[in-house]
Amino acid sequence: MHPKENVSLKDYSTMRVGGTAKYFAEVTSETELVELIEWANKNKQKTIAIGGGSNIIWSDQGYDGLVILNRIKGHEIVSVDNDKVIVRLASGEDWDEMVQWSVDNKLSGIEQLSWIPGRVGATPVQNVGAYGKEVGDVLVSVRAYDKNKMCFVEISKDDCQLGYRSSRFKLSDKGRFIIVSITLELDKKYASPPFYASLQEYFDNNNITEYTPENIRRGVIAIRSKKLPDPDIVANNGSFFANPVIDKSKFENLKTKFPEIVSWPTDDGKIKLSAGWLVEHAGFKDYHDLDTG
Repeated sequence: MHPKENVSLKDYSTMRVGGTAKYFAEVTSETELVELIEWANKNKQKTIAIGGGSNIIWSDQGYDGLVILNRIKGHEIVSVDNDKVIVRLASGEDWDEMVQWSVDNKLSGIEQLSWIPGRVGATPVQNVGAYGKEVGDVLVSVRAYDKNKMCFVEISKDDCQLGYRSSRFKLSDKGRFIIVSITLELDKKYASPPFYASLQEYFDNNNITEYTPENIRRGVIAIRSKKLPDPDIVANNGSFFANPVIDKSKFENLKTKFPEIVSWPTDDGKIKLSAGWLVEHAGFKDYHDLDTG
């Protein structure tokens, strides 16, 4: 592998801004990845692996090291039983294309995560979630290259330390692992109510009572396309905020003042608030910070 030098990073972020990478290379296999890491270590260069660039805003100073563009492809059904199907997805695959693939195979589990930009490898890092579903709900394991141990490792779901929009890959072990594939357990049975409020509203408005993966995916895309611009057309990082989670006692105080506040209970007894509702009722819906110049 021979990395390129002084490559502009503007084309490797959906915000389309940033300086240059000192070194840049694309990988399409695990073998190429290992060769690049060995090259970087030999030449004393730090490394960062990227996918779709939808969660990156590059500095104008660029990146003083080796940027590795992950384009490792591949997806397969590993095993099938009466109710479940185990699938393996390579980290360089486009996430939404893999959601479509699961829907085409009439598998349920990730259709609510439709139209989320980025690559497969990023999904466990953020424990990507939307419309009442998270990757952690179906994740079995992650295969990754451990830059500390200099070898590939298989990390179980429990060892990923998944939380709300977080994981060990984002927090305690940020930068240590380069994810090369994930294994998911999908369902032959279709999802059933209750659904996220806006998704249920879509079903009601369109007289949909059969909750197939295709119908759910179509609904999610319809909702998201009204809220977020296509990053291929308008430079943006999509929806990156997290819904705040508070103690039940604090929620009861808020509920007294704002009876209509939108919320959901969490598995650990706390309350998750709708960030969208909070933004809107704070007066910032459709607010734009314009350069008046």
